[in-house]
Amino acid sequence: MLDTRDDGILAINQHQKVTVFNRCLKALFHFPVIDAINKPLDEVIVQQEIIDFILSSNEESKFFTIYGVDLVILRHHMETENTIVATFKSINQAFEVEKMAQRELRNKGFYANYDFDDIVGEHPLLNESKQIAKKLALSQHPSLIQGETGTGKELFAHSIHLHSMRKNGPLYRDKLQCFNGKFA
Repeated sequence: MLDTRDDGILAINQHQKVTVFNRCLKALFHFPVIDAINKPLDEVIVQQEIIDFILSSNEESKFFTIYGVDLVILRHHMETENTIVATFKSINQAFEVEKMAQRELRNKGFYANYDFDDIVGEHPLLNESKQIAKKLALSQHPSLIQGETGTGKELFAHSIHLHSMRKNGPLYRDKLQCFNGKFA
């Protein structure tokens, strides 16, 4: 079953010996599957930075280039089994998975519905607020939107999202919270 996946799957036990090594890793590391099983990790993988990441990193994922192939390695420590599992995923495949997840979120309604053109009014303070919000949209910092109920805080939140660098991603409605008339 592990050989039907497009990802490389590696598992090591508490003695740092390889217990799982699928065909995808065979192709990547040019190391026969039969020879990898029960071998110490450092005899199968020679790149020390990869060994260090798999064995002792606190990070869950990290980018690597292995023999000219750009990969992300996802690391999971299964404490009850005293095993570390590492999944080797090509960068292109990881981006495709992310795009698919974003499409799914948009299909579930996690998208911005309103743009600055939907905020109507001619008052100078409203126009100034829209100009400030457009500038804030270009920053990577969170914004706090304050106002009374019914003043259009959600319109501004959606509009800021559509003008931000994250406009092609989903709008996470759970991140939009209202506290005492303040929309954050």
